[in-house]
Amino acid sequence: MENPLQKARILVNQLEKYLDRYAKEYDVEHLAGPQGHLVMHLYKHPDKDMSIKDAEEILHISKSVASNLVKRMEKNGFIAIVPSKTDKRVKYLYLTHLGKQKATQFEIFLEKLHSTMLAGITKEEIRTTKKVIRTLAKNMAMEDFD
Repeated sequence: MENPLQKARILVNQLEKYLDRYAKEYDVEHLAGPQGHLVMHLYKHPDKDMSIKDAEEILHISKSVASNLVKRMEKNGFIAIVPSKTDKRVKYLYLTHLGKQKATQFEIFLEKLHSTMLAGITKEEIRTTKKVIRTLAKNMAMEDFD
């Protein structure tokens, strides 16, 4: 019998290569992982002020990781960091013009990715796959996996 976990490892490796190739094509390679997640959150919630502390909670990351992430994103030109007018300890994150452009490109990239990768897969098969992934995560005690 074939080892399904070995097949999953091969699939994950192929998926990473596929994503890297298409991310470069759409000029969104810096948006893999938490940078992309944060850019999209800011893009979809332009009316809400987001502090670095909020980013920690949304991404489930530590204060030091959030601080480094925000510095990288500012260096990349995706966000501006603005101190609060009422509490100088609080810093808010806002998308720059470049950040908004990247968010738009990232949205197009994700739509294309989903339509390509999920072609020929039924909603029921997707539900089953999600259930299996949740069960695997539960078996590995990854409570916040979803």
